[in-house]
Amino acid sequence: MKVELLAPFLDDLNDQTSFIARDKPQAARKFKVNILKQVSKLADNPYSNRRSIYYDDDRYRDMVLKGYKVIFKIDNEKDTVFVIGLVNMQKRMK
Repeated sequence: MKVELLAPFLDDLNDQTSFIARDKPQAARKFKVNILKQVSKLADNPYSNRRSIYYDDDRYRDMVLKGYKVIFKIDNEKDTVFVIGLVNMQKRMK
């Protein structure tokens, strides 16, 4: 499978990276590299992640990484994992 990063995910990632960079630019770069590295691994075994709490469909999954959820959709027909969003779990709890 291949991994495709959709615009909403990239926007969320850039927003979060910019927010972190206000205080810690080096931590922001490390955060972005780490997220992208983990997302690239979705190609190998996307079904190892839990079913998404945001969608009532087995094709949607959530990957939890350091207080964030990466939301993605598995499209077997296109042999592609579409990464659609990044959610800060601590902001959602408030």
